[in-house]
Amino acid sequence: MQKITIGISSCLVTIRTGIDHTDEMLKWAAEKLKDLGNEELCGFIFKSKSPSSGISGVKVYTPSGMQSHKGTGISGGAFMRHFPLIPVIDDGRLHDPQLRENFIERVFVYRRWKDFLKISTSIKDLVAFHTEHKLLILSHSPKHLSALEKLVAGAEQLDLMLRNHV
Repeated sequence: MQKITIGISSCLVTIRTGIDHTDEMLKWAAEKLKDLGNEELCGFIFKSKSPSSGISGVKVYTPSGMQSHKGTGISGGAFMRHFPLIPVIDDGRLHDPQLRENFIERVFVYRRWKDFLKISTSIKDLVAFHTEHKLLILSHSPKHLSALEKLVAGAEQLDLMLRNHV
């Protein structure tokens, strides 16, 4: 199968027969996303370069059969739009130790974040969560750490103001 771009949207069409499987794939993806929404997903691994589920490097062809660019598979793209915070990777990238470690790290942090949201809504606990992850955030992006520190500090100030007026 190949992924064909028609205008802005993509279609999934078999190479030899020209049969368009787009509607079936979109229907399947919608049902699967609904099912996956009931799971406690903290990460997802996709098949690399797959026209249906690839998340990058998927060959996209013009209606005449010429490759035009690389993009995202239909269900892989739908998953990432539906679950934008869930860490994803394709199986090919797992061979790179740094990418694999980064993915696993993101999965564990996302799990801790989901657990945190289940048990706490206090600003004090948010500050503690941020403090526990401060060095990890710093190791990836000092810029984002600075932005988060401002958000957390602002939330702390807001919490103090609300408590004083209650």
